[in-house]
Amino acid sequence: MRGTLATSHIRLLVTLALATAGAGSAVADSPEKLDHPEALRQQVDRLREQDHWTDFGTPEQIELYSGPETEWPELPRSAYNLTGFSRRLLGSKVPPPGVHPRVLFSPEDIPAIRRKIMDTDVGRREWATAEFIFQKTLFDPDSDDGKVFAKLADGDLDGLEFPDDGAQGGNGRHVFNRYRGRIYPAHVCYWPYNLHSVGFYALIKGDDELGTRVADALVNYYKLREPLIDKQNARGDEPNAGDGWPRDVWRQMHYVAGEGHLGLAYDVTAKWMTDEQKDFMRRIIVKATAGKRSYGANGPVRWRTTNWVGWDLQHVLTHLAIEGQEGFEPEIVENAAETIYGYLTYGISPQGTIFETNGKNGAGLHFALTTAVALARRDYDYLLGHPHLRKMSASQVHQVVPAGGRNVSNGTYGCALFGQGGLLKNLYPDDKCADWLILQGQQRLKPFDLDAYETELAKEGNGTVHWWRIHPLTSDSYLDMAGYEGTTRSDGTPKEGWERDYLGLPLDFADEEHGQLCTRSSNDRDALYLMFEARPDLFSGGHQHHDAGHFYLSAHGVDWGVEGNNGLRSSLIHSVVMIDAKGQGAAQHFSPMRAGSFTARATDDAAFAWADLKNAYDYIGTCPMHYSWGHPQRKQYDWEPDTDPFVVACYKGTQHWKARIWMHSYWNWNWGPQMRAEYNPVKYAYRTAGVVRGPHPYALIVDDVNKDDNLHVYDWQMQIPGGLTLASWWKMPQEQIVLVREEDAEQKDRFTSPKKAVPCLAVLVLNKTREPRQGEYDRSFAPAEIRRQSITGTERLVISTRAVDPNFRIALVPFHWGAQMPQVLTGNDASTCKLQWTENGKSDGRIAQEDVLTFKLGEDGRTRLAVSRDNRVVGALE
Repeated sequence: MRGTLATSHIRLLVTLALATAGAGSAVADSPEKLDHPEALRQQVDRLREQDHWTDFGTPEQIELYSGPETEWPELPRSAYNLTGFSRRLLGSKVPPPGVHPRVLFSPEDIPAIRRKIMDTDVGRREWATAEFIFQKTLFDPDSDDGKVFAKLADGDLDGLEFPDDGAQGGNGRHVFNRYRGRIYPAHVCYWPYNLHSVGFYALIKGDDELGTRVADALVNYYKLREPLIDKQNARGDEPNAGDGWPRDVWRQMHYVAGEGHLGLAYDVTAKWMTDEQKDFMRRIIVKATAGKRSYGANGPVRWRTTNWVGWDLQHVLTHLAIEGQEGFEPEIVENAAETIYGYLTYGISPQGTIFETNGKNGAGLHFALTTAVALARRDYDYLLGHPHLRKMSASQVHQVVPAGGRNVSNGTYGCALFGQGGLLKNLYPDDKCADWLILQGQQRLKPFDLDAYETELAKEGNGTVHWWRIHPLTSDSYLDMAGYEGTTRSDGTPKEGWERDYLGLPLDFADEEHGQLCTRSSNDRDALYLMFEARPDLFSGGHQHHDAGHFYLSAHGVDWGVEGNNGLRSSLIHSVVMIDAKGQGAAQHFSPMRAGSFTARATDDAAFAWADLKNAYDYIGTCPMHYSWGHPQRKQYDWEPDTDPFVVACYKGTQHWKARIWMHSYWNWNWGPQMRAEYNPVKYAYRTAGVVRGPHPYALIVDDVNKDDNLHVYDWQMQIPGGLTLASWWKMPQEQIVLVREEDAEQKDRFTSPKKAVPCLAVLVLNKTREPRQGEYDRSFAPAEIRRQSITGTERLVISTRAVDPNFRIALVPFHWGAQMPQVLTGNDASTCKLQWTENGKSDGRIAQEDVLTFKLGEDGRTRLAVSRDNRVVGALE
């Protein structure tokens, strides 16, 4: 509902009158807060021209967001746990000001770092890879990289010109016209990265001649770069100067100045610099960092959850390079400590689940933990004992499918492996879960093939080959260098390290705050595994998807249920129920809404969770601080302020903070809370999912969805990987479906039949409501079919019905062809059915396992589930 313009404008005029009574320059506010937000809005043309959120709300809705700011409970120091912490990673005492290296280690630590690199497989591999790259680039005088490096080192700067767009572009355009780098690392400023990497290499190798050349090259590079840094700061003095960003925001300077490589490259090469060169580099670092705040560090602690928050902490890593010298600001370090606290407290759940997925938070988590190490050298070591961080390694282990190779936590690029196992292992050497993650992330992946890469380079000539790694050998990379140590059985006999049971973890992992259940039938590699997720912790846009209730499924080493496309957000490519071909708030530019609740219960024999998904269907979200507020598509919806108490608590009273959650600076977008618009309203939507263990384990998915009191087409979807097919077996009941890999199937007449003993998945439709009509089945709908997405090229298993409430109750049963599928026994009462396995696979055989499934419908529309075996309840969810 929109508020009246008169009401909202009166409110704004009163606010503005109070604000402008003592308003000074907006640029003179503190780096974290605006003194007068409304005065700023009147000074900046683009802000004044934007639709203001208060024009879309009633007085009551607007008042919800008035101060004071929510006071979130702070973790007591007693909650931190440094038991088992190894201080060796912190190195020696920080040296006096002006002595380098100092940010992450001290001069006397260099021999130990050299041994660490040379004594570990991963260290030797990274060292060899770096040497290989340098030989093909910086050390090759015939390559463009080698020519540029020589010119920089010799001070021959003629002809070294940056592109006309200067600092613009995702990586700050740290390249030169007419010179094409051979290897371009993704999301990294090219030449600062190169000089940082080769400088660290020279330091560890003890090569003074190379180090001196790198130091000279770095100074000369920043002589060329200084005008762009000055230009960026000048833009920050005038809010109406085109594409300017405020001077006190690091995010755009982050790209212009070369990210953390500016400070870290200086830190590892300063020992070879003259006093004049050191003074120059100190001045550059002051220009780039002083008076600024990194992303999220100028916002409420509760907002510091996403990968940008961690990634931007390169700001303090750079600033620490001039620690104790002229221009150094201790408050930047204090602010960084607070930011790391927020990132660990709200960016990682109390159960250790990261807010964003590994694929989007790899660099963010890396730089957050790297900065935490730097601060731990400066009396902030307690941060590394944060209780959420201490649980992260176990949470990550639970998210890995039994056969390995996938870490299934949802969101953009949600199946990425965890990349910080080495760092956690170095911090806590006795952490078995971190040790296991090293094996998963390093030794199960194919080692980097230098020969193949050399062939690729040869094909490219002097062209660019993308190098999709962010830090193969830099001064922060040694923190990650740890090899898998292996383990033994409890009785002391050797055991292959990949096996999971030695970790002592339960089979089930439930995180009700993050909204995730990971459950498996056993610790074996061919175990049945289910990950079910619905996020009640969302309050803003981000890398999440419109997929509340999505699940992954694997068994017998085969991935059966996957994500249709891990870069796109649409419900169509997630395992959720579609209603008349429409899912949850699936507009690509807008945000998914949080699940209403997530509840999990586990026993020795089963684990289930249920989630309230109504909010995810009812609305889509945006925020006036996000770019989508300016997107034309936003005009197609009727917006109002979100009144969800959790969302209100996250935004209430935060108007003075400068952070623009999940987007640009406070000169680009006005403050505003989360806004919501009706999308696909439903009467109710619940999903219950889990695994029942036993001799014949299986998963259950129960959906209670009701759009309204009319008939609708409901599509139950399970996203499947390419290469699966439906087995057409004439003896099979119409709503019992078998999936098999194409390679494991053969054609018999017109039927597709699995080969003997191959892995299969039975999809048993225990109950679904059909449109009232004569006949047992609605023949206008196929019982099940595999549909291919034309845009993504992915596939999904679809079970459809036309009903008021589809009552989808589906069992997913892994088995080997030739072994018995269960018989589904139903009576007159649809609230109960039996899954029955017999020893000989025939209906008259001796019963080997019989589970009674009871579905009791509550007044709220949600099914209460119970599973009984041998006259006892083995699993239930009320």
